[in-house]
Formats: sequence, structure tokens, C-alpha cells
Amino acid sequence: MKRKSGLGIVCALSLVVMITQAPALADDFVYFKSPSGNINCVYMPQYDPSVRSMLRCDINDFTPTIRTVPAQTPDEIEVMGRCTPRRMSSFSVEDNGVIGTAVCASDSANSGTARVLAYGQSFSRGAFTCQSQPTGMTCTNLNGHGFSLSKESQKLF
Repeated sequence: MKRKSGLGIVCALSLVVMITQAPALADDFVYFKSPSGNINCVYMPQYDPSVRSMLRCDINDFTPTIRTVPAQTPDEIEVMGRCTPRRMSSFSVEDNGVIGTAVCASDSANSGTARVLAYGQSFSRGAFTCQSQPTGMTCTNLNGHGFSLSKESQKLF
């Protein structure tokens, strides 16, 4: 039986490598969060033709509503542990993505420099827009794909 790779998990691991190998590029990242601090987001611009720009948000306190966990390789399990719906707290979309993804990340989108995105305000950068509401955060790319996060529900579209 052929084993599928956990692409979302590989992306999360790649983010850790990207940040640690290119600290000057991390300065180009833009961090923001919900007023409650429950949702933390980061915009990562394209800095290399092989890496797409991405927007990622992590949610701290939530009831998991996405139950399908990405397949993991033995190496990913060894490094990060087994992915479960409860640990799938990171959501992302690429600039040309056709659907948002949910992953078990080994790092965090939380930053001490994150600005608060007040309820009713939006963040727009590159191909992405995020809207902050009292009910949660919704982020999309130019094609209308992305994710919506709240304590009660997480959706990929």
C-alpha cells in the first residue's frame, strides 16, 4: 500500500526551516491577531520562486470541527508526534491555493510584535484579505479560497 505524504505538515516544518535559515526574511513577515488573542496570524511574502506567499492563522481555544487528519510519514510523526483533530490548530492558504489547509504545526504564528486587528477591520496584503469579527476570523486569497475560524467552528473553502 502506497503511503501519502502529509503535505500540510511538511509545509509547517518548511516554515520552521525557512524562519531559522533566513532571519532577515522574517522581518518581512506581518503578524496580527484577534482582539481576544485567541487567533494569531502571519503573512509570509514570496521571497523565492519556489516558495509561494502564504497566510496562516493559529487558533488557541477551539472545539475541533475538522476531523480529517493529514497523512503523516514516520519521520513527521517522530519529529512532531501524531496529528489529531485537537492538535490541528493551524490553518493556511497560499496565494494561488484552491482550498485552505489545516495542519498540526510544530511552530506558532504567535508573535510579540503582532498588531491587534480590531473587530470589523480587515488586513490586506498581497493576494490575501482577513476580516476580524467578534465571531472569528475569515481569510481568503484573490480566488476566494481560504478558511474561517472561531471557537465553535473551523471551515476550509
